Amino acid sequence: MGTPLVSVVMSVYNAGPYLGEAVESILRQTFRDFEFIIINDGSTDGSLELLDYYAGLDKRIRLVHQHNQGIPAALNRGIDLAKGGYIARMDADDISLPERLEKQYAFLESHPQVAVLGSQIDSIDHAGLQIDRKWALPSSAGLVAWRMLFRTSVAHPTVMMRSDVVRKFNGYSLACRVSQDHELWTRMISSCRIQNHQDVLLKRRVWGGNATFTKAISADGPLLPSLQELHGRYVDQLADLRDLQFCRNFVYYGMSKSMEYAKYSVADLQRVFSYIQELRKGFVRKHPYAYEDEAKILKDEHKKLMDIAYGVDSFSRVKGLALKLKTPFFVSQVKSRLHDRYFFRHG
Repeated sequence: MGTPLVSVVMSVYNAGPYLGEAVESILRQTFRDFEFIIINDGSTDGSLELLDYYAGLDKRIRLVHQHNQGIPAALNRGIDLAKGGYIARMDADDISLPERLEKQYAFLESHPQVAVLGSQIDSIDHAGLQIDRKWALPSSAGLVAWRMLFRTSVAHPTVMMRSDVVRKFNGYSLACRVSQDHELWTRMISSCRIQNHQDVLLKRRVWGGNATFTKAISADGPLLPSLQELHGRYVDQLADLRDLQFCRNFVYYGMSKSMEYAKYSVADLQRVFSYIQELRKGFVRKHPYAYEDEAKILKDEHKKLMDIAYGVDSFSRVKGLALKLKTPFFVSQVKSRLHDRYFFRHG
């Protein structure tokens, strides 16, 4: 086998009954010129034997067994071993659709300015049945970068990225046992173009054995300093780590649960409200791709600000309204309704 065009990298730790389906979804890709690097990170549930079986069936599999070191270390080892010009991520409990690698490779070949490419996903349960969890991930670089200031806007197991770029950024941080993908994107997003393919290319399994949102959020500690440094590129006065944690939480949980979690006061919420406004202004002014999606970014900011304003409503309707009146969309809606009401009454 010559040098492959794509290296698929998958870390495995006790993947249970879903491992075989994940492996086969890669081996059955319509795109054939790849190597499949699998790092067995100290599994104890029979994954080792199953992986040995598949490695014996297909020479494209490069299987490495190691003591458990965690996902970041396992992925970095896979990156070090990769020979392809592109690295595609895969999780051991998900299913890549047959044309995933073909579509992502073709896109990256025709868009040399894009460094990282994710895709849309469908969510499935433990039995492989689709569940009602919609993931509307932004496809354009400006909106991807804006949302990355709050949470990851790329589904990690869907990613195909340029090998030289990810190595330039030294791969994944070993300090981030969870959210290691978001931490890497925070280091890349100010200078690299990250996008999502518009097609669904992966089925992401939601079950008790994989990392849940709750685990990810509770383990955000190592991520937050990187996120704070990223914010510092766009604002003069940084938010403290507690406010950054709150911003991430309300995107995941919704405002009511975040307020209960963080015990925020009206003054706290007003401060975060103003901070997000300043962050958006600085981002639009300074980020190289923001101009492409300025209207979408403004709309996304409005949704976040209105969520906070409605949270303030639970303390004080007057103060909640005062925040709403600081959002251009809300003001224009009020003016439009008043205009319509006047002409309805007076003809």
